Amino acid sequence: MKQVTKTVEDINLMNFSWLFLKINKPLVIMIMVSILLPMPLFLKLEVAFLTVQQFTLISSLLISFMLHEYFHILSFKVLKKKGAVRIESTFLRISIIPLFHLSNYQIVMMAMMGPLICFTIGLILFMTASSQLMMYVSYIFLLHIIFLLPPFGDGMMIIKAYLSSQLKGGE
Repeated sequence: MKQVTKTVEDINLMNFSWLFLKINKPLVIMIMVSILLPMPLFLKLEVAFLTVQQFTLISSLLISFMLHEYFHILSFKVLKKKGAVRIESTFLRISIIPLFHLSNYQIVMMAMMGPLICFTIGLILFMTASSQLMMYVSYIFLLHIIFLLPPFGDGMMIIKAYLSSQLKGGE
């Protein structure tokens, strides 16, 4: 597991993007190899368009997850929270862990912001898609809504915040 600690104030979209790619380097390399390795075959068969489609879909997948996690950090800025966050990454999982106190309401807002903004981007892409490829890209973003379900980290945080407020008699 890789861990990086940064302050909310020091994180912006550009440096988070680089950090996201850096801590997910093995995954990014594996994806790039899967795109580049068959390229000579595609070029020989004159189907290079498949490589462009493959690159677009895989890039969209990476970008959607990067934005999903960045929007969690952006929620701290919207809630005017300051302090350090730990960014943890395993092979297929990345987590943003605040190292400061959040109320139950703030936990719910933070957990919902990543999936909901990605879902909104997906809706916009879906409504404006002019090709089948863009429809598929919109589906990638739209599917982020499932992260609000309890088996996933965001859904679990919402349930924990709700149960915690019920146990304490509300907030």
